[in-house]
Amino acid sequence: MNTVKNFLCRKDCDHIINFHREWFPRDLDHRIKKYHRNTEALLFENLMVGDSILRQVYCKLISLIKKSHPKLYINHTEIVRWPTGEGQDPHLDDPESTYTSLIYLNDNYEGGETHVNKKVIKPKKGKLIFFAGNKMEHGVYDVRQGERYTIPSWWNTL
Repeated sequence: MNTVKNFLCRKDCDHIINFHREWFPRDLDHRIKKYHRNTEALLFENLMVGDSILRQVYCKLISLIKKSHPKLYINHTEIVRWPTGEGQDPHLDDPESTYTSLIYLNDNYEGGETHVNKKVIKPKKGKLIFFAGNKMEHGVYDVRQGERYTIPSWWNTL
């Protein structure tokens, strides 16, 4: 597992959280927003055209990952709000999702830690983690108080 501290600056994290808060309540079709259990996900690729910060984050993410894994491409990316009480049981991602990356957009909540192969990762605003999601068991402990915002991406091999 790889970790990059301060992958995103605080200002960009706040912008993306505010973007989610503004866009998710809108009447959007399933190609742009979805619910997974109680989480609220905006599909990143379909929204970044109209927002320069989202485009910059997407390009920065691709650039970083391709330096060490040139044959990977992003299969899917979301901006996700995790409300109080929401978590995710340990699991492996689908076989076609070779790697998983996760960017923490905030850390002002309780709980919501990611665990990868029984190692607990403390959320820190702007931090990125990257791991073999289809081989390393991972999940999210329940958010006990507040809201957790993340940008998960699933990667595949060319």
